[in-house]
Amino acid sequence: LASLVGEFNGQRFILQQICENVVCGRVHAFIDASQSTGRWSIANPGLTTLRKESGPLTERALFLPEPGHAILTVDLAQIDARAVAAHCQDDAYMDLFEEGRDYHAEVAVAIFGDVGKRDIAKKLNHSVNYGAGASTLSEITGVSFSTAKSYLAGMAKTYPGLARWKRDVADEASAGYLLDNGFGRKLRTDPSRASTVGTAHIGQSCARDLFMEGLLRVDDAGLTKYVRCLVHDELVLSVPRDTYHDIAAEVLRCFDFEWAPPHGARAVHVYGSLGNRPG
Repeated sequence: LASLVGEFNGQRFILQQICENVVCGRVHAFIDASQSTGRWSIANPGLTTLRKESGPLTERALFLPEPGHAILTVDLAQIDARAVAAHCQDDAYMDLFEEGRDYHAEVAVAIFGDVGKRDIAKKLNHSVNYGAGASTLSEITGVSFSTAKSYLAGMAKTYPGLARWKRDVADEASAGYLLDNGFGRKLRTDPSRASTVGTAHIGQSCARDLFMEGLLRVDDAGLTKYVRCLVHDELVLSVPRDTYHDIAAEVLRCFDFEWAPPHGARAVHVYGSLGNRPG
């Protein structure tokens, strides 16, 4: 009865799911790689949905290091948006991802005049790349419909190459063509949802394979033994405390490279950033 009432009220059961999947003192989740974009689904428990902040509980704190180790996390910087930038080849849009610039912060200042609204701007930026309209943007972010409409108009005017790429992808998807994520992975899109799903498939799938490119480099460096989990575009490792900084520097080197799709004349810089502190 308590579980049923909890479901009706939207209660999260992540702690219960974790406890139900403990085997010999460790959590063994179900990992499924059948998504068309190549992204992995992790269920029972759903580790990729663990929140960094959740009221009084930080769910990511449930990850524990090995004895004598510390948790090391590396998060790829704005990887979905960088993937879109590489594909659209809009110079002005690609400039936003040059070293020293914060794409989401700049949009927050431009729209709201407040860098503190970076998280809202981040939602806007991700959603607009994936074909969301003004109504959807307003619902997702809580901004007014007029603000969302002005944002869309400003993006289309400032970044015409991005707007053109989104239209081209939507046209290809609606015609039933297979899309390419830049790594040769073919993506099949429902033609009836081409205007939204097409660009989302390319952005998410390309971001996934960029992440895997870094993970392959981690393997070449002999550091795979420290990997504990992948949380979307974040790598979670358990590393010895006495070599924490050396391993952190090496992992960052693995996730630092330039990439462009076969049709791209200009590359984007892919890199990661460390979590706030050893966990």
